[in-house]
Amino acid sequence: MRPLLSLTLLLCLLCLALCASSSLLPHDFQRGMSYANGKYCPFVRLNEEPAKQSLRELKEQTGTTAISLIVTWFQETVNSTVIAPNRPPNGKRSPTDEETEH
Repeated sequence: MRPLLSLTLLLCLLCLALCASSSLLPHDFQRGMSYANGKYCPFVRLNEEPAKQSLRELKEQTGTTAISLIVTWFQETVNSTVIAPNRPPNGKRSPTDEETEH
């Protein structure tokens, strides 16, 4: 049974590698990424130059043509019924509407 499982896994990996090849994808295939600030760059606002540069580099280095913009809101506890954007001084920061406009 082990050789069959190994062969199946190898074939799956080969299939994934072939499918990931850009030559096999349709010309209009969307290459998307999730894009967020907050957790990874808490002091960079989405409408500031470092964020814009990050998007340019994402496009240049990966061929990304679309992004899913992750805008995080928070709740005080796991039982809270209110979910809302956070603003300093609590440390966690949600982007404003103006920051998400490009």
